[in-house]
Amino acid sequence: MNRVLSATGHRPDKLGGYTQNNATIRRIKNELLVKLRLCISVYGFDEFWSGAAQGFDQLFFEVVEDLRVEFPHIKNNIAMPYKDFGENWPEPARKHLKELCCMADKVHIVYEGGFSFGKLNGRNIFMVDKGDGVMACWDGSKGGTYNCIEYAKRKKKPILRLNPRMWTWSCTEVLMP
Repeated sequence: MNRVLSATGHRPDKLGGYTQNNATIRRIKNELLVKLRLCISVYGFDEFWSGAAQGFDQLFFEVVEDLRVEFPHIKNNIAMPYKDFGENWPEPARKHLKELCCMADKVHIVYEGGFSFGKLNGRNIFMVDKGDGVMACWDGSKGGTYNCIEYAKRKKKPILRLNPRMWTWSCTEVLMP
């Protein structure tokens, strides 16, 4: 059975900063490891989509990648909003994104052409539509993650949410098939 889980969440500025080894990032990765292991072993998710943005998207991808040692059958995919996504980032961030893309089972370019905010939102819509559920790291603030969650609610997709301010998890409905 193919069950798909997509990710949405905050950028590094809301997750302790751009340093990969800060306490917030380490805690999110540990939380993700536990929840994703359950999503795979109990709820049968075997395909994962990340939006490739710095912050939660990349953390989600990295943890799924780590879990492939334990669960070699799972697929780890990236949805890029447009072809040159990330080209304006600092060199280490661009290099990291390219490394993640090389590890991915599939990299899907959602739109041709360059940047627009609409393409970022469209990438999120693509992932929600593709998925059977959404895992979110969201503190309740307005922005792209909020818009993605609202869309997922309208589509009646289960949302498993980590609030990085309170370190609590919530789920809008059962993730069972």
